Amino acid sequence: MQTESIRLYCGAGNETARTHAAYGGRYACVSPVYGLKKVSITRVSLPPDTEVFQDSGAFTDNISARLTFIQAFERQLNHAYKFGYSIFAQAAYDVLIDETWDELGRHKQRWSVGDAESAIDSTVAAAKWISNQRDNTPAKHLILSAQGVDSVQYLRCTERIMPYLETGDIFGMGGWCIIGKMPRVMMPTFEETIRRVIPFIAGEGVKRAHIWGVCYAPAIGMLNAIADEYGISVSTDSAGPILRPTFGEWGYDNWRHENYKRPVGQVDMAQAMTEHAQATRQWLADFKTRSPKHYKLPRTTLL
Repeated sequence: MQTESIRLYCGAGNETARTHAAYGGRYACVSPVYGLKKVSITRVSLPPDTEVFQDSGAFTDNISARLTFIQAFERQLNHAYKFGYSIFAQAAYDVLIDETWDELGRHKQRWSVGDAESAIDSTVAAAKWISNQRDNTPAKHLILSAQGVDSVQYLRCTERIMPYLETGDIFGMGGWCIIGKMPRVMMPTFEETIRRVIPFIAGEGVKRAHIWGVCYAPAIGMLNAIADEYGISVSTDSAGPILRPTFGEWGYDNWRHENYKRPVGQVDMAQAMTEHAQATRQWLADFKTRSPKHYKLPRTTLL
């Protein structure tokens, strides 16, 4: 049973492998691939007791060069085998709507509602497909994610994937990883979305919700508050907790260190990365008391 307010699955990847003494904790999120311009295999080295949420790699894949469901599935299983970790929960190969692609690459811009309909259809198809592969995966559970540009579309996607969730599976909340970069635009939609979606999934018996790639305190605090109202445990993932020291940054929300200096030397850097990951994990675990101003319910009136 989860005891933390919000559980962190710290991103594990090449940066931590290069500084192998850096440790993100026993809960990790692993994607088989990474890269903004070039797709590369993620190299990881994890202790055997690590509980892994395995991402699908959909975030990295160019929208025009997506894999088939079986190719993405095999990429996940081959990655876990190659790097010797067990998959606790395996994500479906959804289509993300919080970034657009063109001939110049990817851009942090959400899709339109109309354009996102095809992404919703593919996301639902991915949930159905991987749900039919339960006998072919070593994963204990699945993470089936919803997508949507507005709250109505998001709820409709949620309703469509719900038949494929089974006991112990995790409901994934995709499409919000850039909310901290554009809160004025996205927070009203997020607030309305969780007000619609969380009561619905609770009524369907869902006990765990995972929001992909968000450590933005106002968003995760509001999600935490309404999820508590309905008896749902919340988790998130991010590589930020272990990487921030490499950018000369320390902390989130009310424990940011504005004058933090980037460590010099591999040993000091590895120690700082480990300490920052642990500090972030503890902050999220104690979120209600550490960041109480953000632990609040969304408005009761829907837009």
